[in-house]
Amino acid sequence: MRIKISNRMKSYFVPDSLRGQLLARTLIILAVILLLIGVLQYLFMSEVIYQNKASSLQSQLMSIPHDVWDQQLGSSDSIDPMRREKGPPRFFIPQANLAYIDVSGNYTVILSGPNGENPPKLDTQEYINLLNKKPRLYYKVVNDGKEEQLVVLQPIGHPGHQNGIAQISTITNPLKDLLMRQLFTFLGLSVIAMLF
Repeated sequence: MRIKISNRMKSYFVPDSLRGQLLARTLIILAVILLLIGVLQYLFMSEVIYQNKASSLQSQLMSIPHDVWDQQLGSSDSIDPMRREKGPPRFFIPQANLAYIDVSGNYTVILSGPNGENPPKLDTQEYINLLNKKPRLYYKVVNDGKEEQLVVLQPIGHPGHQNGIAQISTITNPLKDLLMRQLFTFLGLSVIAMLF
């Protein structure tokens, strides 16, 4: 009886017929291809999702008028008198941190994140180098030891005269969760397709 069960189990994993062997090899090749597609999809989608989030954060920064920055940072020559009486404006950017770096590299935190975390501080030379570059979307992923954050840097000022750099950052956990859900959905559907 044990020999029959053993032979039956063995026939499932080591098929004797040519058809069974071809099917097993085809399924293995299909599984490898689907796994490779899943990994490539994850890598491609992570770049797209991070870039889209960085672009969204940059748009939020660019929507802040120049005189609001001047008022926030105490540069009084271009402040509208009506705004000066109301005091410094308050920024509200959900799930984000905000900092300002002047042309000398002085770092000022303007808005801490929802959990009180401060924005990560990059190397001062990196900030100064960005002032000399053409304006474009500049972002990077930074791990400060606590949490990984997506950091977007945007020069602030009038064309040809930069006053400094605004740095906006947000934690990457929600982005990673979205990527992992997509990956597991793809792998689950792949397994179902292979079973059929």
